[in-house]
Amino acid sequence: RIHRGSLDRVEKDLDWLDANSIPARGHVLVWPSWQMNKHMEDLKGKPDALREAIRQHITRTVGRLKGRLVDWDVINEPYNNHDFMDVLGNAEMIEWFKLARAADPKVKLYINDFGVLESGLGNNRHAEHYFKTIQYLIDNGAPLDGIGFQGHVGTRLTPPVDLLAVLDKFSVFDKRFKITELDINLNNEDDLRADYMRDFMTVCFSHDKVDGILHWGFWSERHWLPNTALFNKEWNLLPHGKAYEDLVLKSWWTDMTLTTDASGEARVRGFLGDYNVVVGGKTVPATLVRDGTTVVVK
Repeated sequence: RIHRGSLDRVEKDLDWLDANSIPARGHVLVWPSWQMNKHMEDLKGKPDALREAIRQHITRTVGRLKGRLVDWDVINEPYNNHDFMDVLGNAEMIEWFKLARAADPKVKLYINDFGVLESGLGNNRHAEHYFKTIQYLIDNGAPLDGIGFQGHVGTRLTPPVDLLAVLDKFSVFDKRFKITELDINLNNEDDLRADYMRDFMTVCFSHDKVDGILHWGFWSERHWLPNTALFNKEWNLLPHGKAYEDLVLKSWWTDMTLTTDASGEARVRGFLGDYNVVVGGKTVPATLVRDGTTVVVK
C-alpha cells in the first residue's frame, strides 16, 4: 500500500516483493480531502498552487515507480472525500488520470471506493455517485482501466445475489474489477464470518470482470481491525482464514490425471490460468484461456 511516507522505503519493499514474485498495487495517488492531506491545508485558498502541487505529486510518484506496479489507485473515495474537486472542479480528476498514464503508460489505472458492494444497490447514494463518477470520467476521456471495490464488510452482509447485481451493473463500463480492501468485521461470529468469506469470494471469483481480491491485511498484529485478520497474534489460522485457504489453495485448482483416447487425445475442463501438463515424464507449460487451449506433446 503506497500512501504517505518515503519512496525510498517503498522501493526497498518493492525489491523484496519482486524477489519473491509478488505483484504490488499502488494506493493511492489522490485521496482528495484536507483530512487526508493536512500538509496541504495552507493551499485551500490557492487553487493554482493546489492544482500544481497535486499534478507534480502524481508525475513524480508514478514516474519514480514506473514499471514496478501492476495498478495505481488514482483517486480514492470520491463520494466522502471531494475537497479537492470542490476547489478545482471535477474536470481535474480527468487530468490526474492523464498525468498518471503519461508517467507510466503500462500500469493499470483505477478508481477506488467503499460502500458499494458492502451495501448493495438498493437506495444506495454512495453506489449511484460512484457509477456517475465513473461514467463522467469515461465520457470525458480519462484513461481509466479498472474499478476498485473496497469490501470493508460490516454487520450488514450483502446477500450473494445482490453482490452479483452490483458487479453486473458496473459491468456496463467494460472495465476490469478488483476487490481492493477485503475484511469482514463481525464480532464473536466466527462461523458466520467464515461462511461469508466463502460466499463473498466465490461470487467475486465467478464474475467475468473481477481480476483479483486483495485482503486489507492478514495478521492481527498488523491490521487496522485485528478481529478481521486471517491469522491471530500467535499465527493460528482462524476459521475465515481457512475458508480463504480452502478456496485459493484447494478448490480453485485443477489437478487431474487423464488417459488419452484411441486418437491420442485427452480433454479437461479446468480453471483459467497457468498449468504444467505432464506426459510420460515430460512437462509442458500451458495457459488455459477462456476460448480453450490445445497442447501438443510429441
